[in-house]
Formats: sequence, structure tokens, C-alpha cells
Amino acid sequence: MSENSKQLSPHMKQVFRNLHLKSAILFPMHILGKLRGYVGMETVRQYRYWNEDDIEWLKSFTNILSIGVSQRLFRKQANHNERKFSELFQNMPVGYVHHRIVYDEFHKPIDYEFLEVNPAFEKLTGLKKEDCIGKTARQVTRQIDENLLSLYVEVATQEKLVQLDYTSTIKKWFYSVLYSPQKDEFISLFYDITDRIETTQQIKQNEKNLRTIFDNLPVGTISFDQDGKYLSANEEAFRIFGISKKTYVVMI
Repeated sequence: MSENSKQLSPHMKQVFRNLHLKSAILFPMHILGKLRGYVGMETVRQYRYWNEDDIEWLKSFTNILSIGVSQRLFRKQANHNERKFSELFQNMPVGYVHHRIVYDEFHKPIDYEFLEVNPAFEKLTGLKKEDCIGKTARQVTRQIDENLLSLYVEVATQEKLVQLDYTSTIKKWFYSVLYSPQKDEFISLFYDITDRIETTQQIKQNEKNLRTIFDNLPVGTISFDQDGKYLSANEEAFRIFGISKKTYVVMI
């Protein structure tokens, strides 16, 4: 062993003895904040004193090797992340569409262009990717909602995050989250809420129908809650008691 062997741990010294090494110089190779191994030079026939040139050369070589391996790991991780994102993008049940605002020669927003969509977008809207990408909303749907366009412009130019329910030209309701990845562009993540909206509308219509029936019953009817508190009365009840609806409500 060289005189620098005193810097080695007992375990490493024993390893060198087992390998019948006379002298060795090692540099730790740290990659992405972790010790990944060592780079070194050894002699087996004779002892060698490692001078400053040897040390600097090996140190530089270790650094170059560490950088090369780090870049390889970065690329590997980047490729892994890209594959994972691609899998998520292709399989997520939420619709994704990336748009860019289109301006006229006076810089007035007049439309928005399709930049990217995912399979869920196609399934939810019935539109095909190849019929949308590179085209504007007017070209794809033949019409455009000016109120929605104004909202999209606001999101794309002021970097706002907006959530909304809206109805589309295909007679569906969607819940959407809008945000801007960069100026003049916006992304919409959305899913179909048509069933929920239609159910809510049906409940409201049923309540309206029941109210109409209640108001027009030929017998006076008054309703109270479980605590005996007055809720409502129909027109016949007010007629029977000979008071106006407004007066009765105040008295109650």
C-alpha cells in the first residue's frame, strides 16, 4: 500500500489486501447527491507514490465521468416521466384541450385555435383529433359563443384560473377548469355533467309542477314543518279565511 493507505477504512484496506494491490488511489463518484461508486487506479507489481498530476488527472476524469453518468440518468428519468405523462394523458377520463387565441389584423380576438387534445376529449365531444388540430373553433363547429370567447381571452391574457359549468354546441353540459400555460394560450380540463344538470332541472320542474297543483287545489291547504312553523298556503286557503296572502304571511 502507499503512504496514503492510512486514509482508507479498515474494510477497504482488507479489500485491497485480498486483491494483492500494492498502491491505489480512489475518488468517490457522487451522482444526483448520492455516492454511486469509486473511480481509481491501482498497481499490483510495485508500490507507487501518487503525485499531484496523478491526483488532478483522476479527479478531473472522475468529475467528467460523474457528469456523463448524471446526464444519462437525467435523460432516463426524463424519458420515464415523459412516458408516465403520456400514459396519463392518453388514459385519463378528463377531457384536455389546448387552445391559442386568434387575433385579427387590429389585434382583436376573433377565435381560438386547437393545439392539442387527448382521447377523452374525442370521446366526450364526439370530435376527432385530426379534424381539430390546427383549425379554429369556427372552422370546427361553424359557430362560436362570444361570451365564452371573452372568458377564454381573459384567462389566456390575464393568467386567471376559472371554473365554470357551460353548455356546448353538441347539447351537452360540461364542468371545466381553465388556466393559461403561457400568454395567449389556455387549457381546458373538463368532464360531462349533463346527467347532473338534467336531473337538477327535472327536480326544479317537478317542484314547479307540484307548486302549481298545490296553488290550484279546490280545497284550502296550509302546510307546516315538523315544529308547527308555517310554510305556505294555497290561494283557496287565503280565500276561505278572507285575507290576502301578503297580510297572512306578515301575521304568521
